[in-house]
Amino acid sequence: MEDLQYENPDYMPPCPSLSNLTVSSDGPSWRLMTALKLLALPQAAYPSWKAVLLGQSVCDDSEQWAGRTAWILCQRLLQDTNASMEKISSLLQHCDKPTKEQLGVIRSLRQEEQNILESCMRVLHGILGESSLTQLQQG
Repeated sequence: MEDLQYENPDYMPPCPSLSNLTVSSDGPSWRLMTALKLLALPQAAYPSWKAVLLGQSVCDDSEQWAGRTAWILCQRLLQDTNASMEKISSLLQHCDKPTKEQLGVIRSLRQEEQNILESCMRVLHGILGESSLTQLQQG
């Protein structure tokens, strides 16, 4: 029964290392990139997980994969944000004044989120280079 307990994420104990997996206008957080790099480690490199936690590059392929995955995450979040902005714009045309004020605040937050995601994607673009992102967009 104890083994089954950890198969369901609802029963997993909290892990402080998995908090604050964020992006900012400066790029993805160190914790997010470290988590992605650990996720990308090939099985042969598993013994090197501590080196990844210390910021060392263990495998070029996993470094590239982590960067591309962060870019894809930002891209998908940006798509969601843009869809929300469109929905807010349509709602603003057909609502009363108190609702417009609330939607205005939400729109401002979404615009800030949009700016942060776009900046983060530019940072990742500079790190990854054009060829990596071209492969992403084609594949």
